[in-house]
Amino acid sequence: VGEEAYVAPSVSENLGLFFLQEKDLEGWHIEVGGRYESQSVDTESDFSDYRDSGGSLSLGAGFNLNDSLTLKSFYSHTKRLPSAEELYADGFHPATNATELGLITLREEFGVGDSVKQELARNLDVAMVGKWQSFDFTLNLFRNQVDHYTFLVPMALEEDEDEDDDHDHEHEGE
Repeated sequence: VGEEAYVAPSVSENLGLFFLQEKDLEGWHIEVGGRYESQSVDTESDFSDYRDSGGSLSLGAGFNLNDSLTLKSFYSHTKRLPSAEELYADGFHPATNATELGLITLREEFGVGDSVKQELARNLDVAMVGKWQSFDFTLNLFRNQVDHYTFLVPMALEEDEDEDDDHDHEHEGE
């Protein structure tokens, strides 16, 4: 591993099961989809290995109001498991020009955070789709709520007080 590595070597294994079913019923189009995923990340470091699973479900329906207008609605409930970088980052990342610390790194090295929580997204989308003369149009209303979103948090580093002594105070006689 080179000096630029900011994540300890690890092996990730994912297993997923997916399904999608569609059905047309007297003017209605129904869709149901789901996913179950199991993940393990084994790291060659002092940090604990990660194992978790999560699932997602989506439901959708569309109804033809007439030959040129369709009302559609979709709902999804999605869990996302974190990547090895989001778990174990521990150092400077040259591409982002930032020091990155993963969720397990923060918990085990710095005592920040209780446990790794999966991102959870709930989405509701209602749409009117239609045709008018030579135009196609779609009008959408949606709500997207995400809990436990994993992202980089900018943090200010403490400066050495002697290093930059001429800032943040008044200068007399200038």
